[in-house]
Amino acid sequence: MRQLRAGVGLGFAVAVAMLLPRDATAQCASRKQITGVWKSDDGGTYTVRRIGSVVWWVGESSDGGRSFTNVFRGEIKGTTITGEWLDVRSAGGFKGDTNRGTLTLRLVGTLTALSGFNKVSDTGGFGGKRWFFPCADTG
Repeated sequence: MRQLRAGVGLGFAVAVAMLLPRDATAQCASRKQITGVWKSDDGGTYTVRRIGSVVWWVGESSDGGRSFTNVFRGEIKGTTITGEWLDVRSAGGFKGDTNRGTLTLRLVGTLTALSGFNKVSDTGGFGGKRWFFPCADTG
């Protein structure tokens, strides 16, 4: 009787799996470090490097950086990164004291098991709110 129940349970699981959408996104494993390439919900690609407690990045729009290219330097304390960002290229040009500001980010996970990071606050109107990595990039 137990074997029959196990077989029915497995058959049910297979049937449910077949009903799931084919384009379902796989669950990614977490990264072991913040250094690497990240994507953002602003469409940009961010190349991040951590040296001790300092985090640097270069962020580029999906058109090869023609719409925007920015740099960031921050300090990491616990699960929070606080720093300054600056556009070095902007399709809209630079107007006075714009295209720069502060940025506070919060890690999703820890530095040794990191799923991404999210914007907590900013000044200057920084576009990105969430950073993540594609499942194929488990660096």
